[in-house]
Amino acid sequence: MNMSGTPGVACGQLWFPLPEKWWSQARHAEGQPVTVGLRPHDVKIVESSLQTPAELRLLEVTGESSLLHVTWSGFPMHVQCAGRAAVSTDKPVWLEANSANIHLFDAKTGVRLDSE
Repeated sequence: MNMSGTPGVACGQLWFPLPEKWWSQARHAEGQPVTVGLRPHDVKIVESSLQTPAELRLLEVTGESSLLHVTWSGFPMHVQCAGRAAVSTDKPVWLEANSANIHLFDAKTGVRLDSE
């Protein structure tokens, strides 16, 4: 939880608020390690963010979309966006995750946690 009491999950320097469907699970397992799952299309490029910026490692333009290979707060991940992304390896990439589509897994077993 953050200071306002909103349940969330911390990943290094990143913090993601959890949607209401996860609140019961979050309160039950508070402080327990989890693995966070985000699909590449559930993260978008933004102008600025309170989160730390990501570092672009590789940009793949695949016709209708771009696939960014980034490191975000030490975590390697992929971001998929429509069209050609206006990013470069010499500038920070500001990202925002769609927390409504976050997935949580037990860090020890890898089993997906139930959201409700």
